[in-house]
Amino acid sequence: MKCINCGNELEDNAKFCAGCGTAVEEVKPVVNEAVEPEKTVEQPAKNVNNCKNCGASLEEGAKFCPTCGATTVPQAVICKNCGTKVEPGVKFCPTCGTPASASAPGVNPAPFAAMPNVGPQPGAKETFEKLNKTPDTTSEFDPEDIAMFKRISIVAYLGLLVLIPILCFPKSKFTRYHSNQGLILAIIEVAFYIIMGILNLLLGRMLFFLILLGIIAFAGSVVVIYLMVVGIVNAAKGRARELPVIGKFRLLK
Repeated sequence: MKCINCGNELEDNAKFCAGCGTAVEEVKPVVNEAVEPEKTVEQPAKNVNNCKNCGASLEEGAKFCPTCGATTVPQAVICKNCGTKVEPGVKFCPTCGTPASASAPGVNPAPFAAMPNVGPQPGAKETFEKLNKTPDTTSEFDPEDIAMFKRISIVAYLGLLVLIPILCFPKSKFTRYHSNQGLILAIIEVAFYIIMGILNLLLGRMLFFLILLGIIAFAGSVVVIYLMVVGIVNAAKGRARELPVIGKFRLLK
């Protein structure tokens, strides 16, 4: 042990330094008593979940996410195929069997618009029948007029022979009705074949256009023949029924 003043070596139990006389006091180290840490009361761990919409932490019992506002309560979804309401926990639509996994449970789903119930599209047969459902005004004509002139009315659909009933029987309303339709059909027929002849002269040297014009000419001939047959049948049966498409037009009153 040394003197704190002069550094002289001191004997054990010496109270003064032999060299400088400085009193020597032993300072016993103060031992700090260990302070026991305060005991904290452990809180029960909260059941924390994550929002399935944004991933934020949710406390137990929370019904809405504090970050994105999405509801945490499972809700029913709407089937994206048929629009049926699908209850939470149901994996398939009870109506159409579509999987309900498109909207995850526990997330406020975006509403699906119900698919419109589209019926079968009309085919060629339905379109053909629709075109042939034309007005029938037979009841507006005199039965005696019909019985007397229905045979001559057939001639109205034989091309340019339509001039015969027009000029010979102008007073017969029934004959004039069919003569009007026959005249329109004759005009369309003549105009069609004139146009086809001109196109054939201009484009007939090219094979592609020659084939195309042949197809168009065949299709047009089928339509004209069909309208002629329908008009002849109506006249022969004593019916005043409009031809498809062209029957609504009037050239003769």
